[in-house]
Amino acid sequence: MDFFEASKIATSWISEISRAKSKDIKFDDDGICSILINEDITIVIEIAKDFPSLYLYGPLVSLPTDDTAASFLLLSRALELNAFQGLTRGGAIAAIPGEGVLIFCQTMPIESGSAELLIKVLSDCANTIEEIQAELSDYKKLSKKIDGDNNPKFQFIKI
Repeated sequence: MDFFEASKIATSWISEISRAKSKDIKFDDDGICSILINEDITIVIEIAKDFPSLYLYGPLVSLPTDDTAASFLLLSRALELNAFQGLTRGGAIAAIPGEGVLIFCQTMPIESGSAELLIKVLSDCANTIEEIQAELSDYKKLSKKIDGDNNPKFQFIKI
């Protein structure tokens, strides 16, 4: 299946979802669209350019730019949650290069999919994002109690 055929299939699924939800959802020229779920979770759907799949991803948390200890804790906890993909259910926590944002992402093959499956995957993805956000918010709060310069667990190089 080439990109053109994958795009046609994915577009038909999004059209079905759009009609079912009475929302105007369409892929842009780059094969990307976003869907608001549960009024506070945005999931981006992107048609993969290199193989017949959809990439689904949504923001989890921004990394603190002024708190090295908080960033360390968030990244450490994100790696723990990624381990063996227990909480991520086959997806992954990743960082958008240069953006300072952690995202949850997963891939859905087009060849074995359907509009109904995409709806289920979107719902599961939104639930997973909410759970991971809750896990990471606790670590963001903890960082306020840590003085990275005086805590022997954290060794930072000052430049």
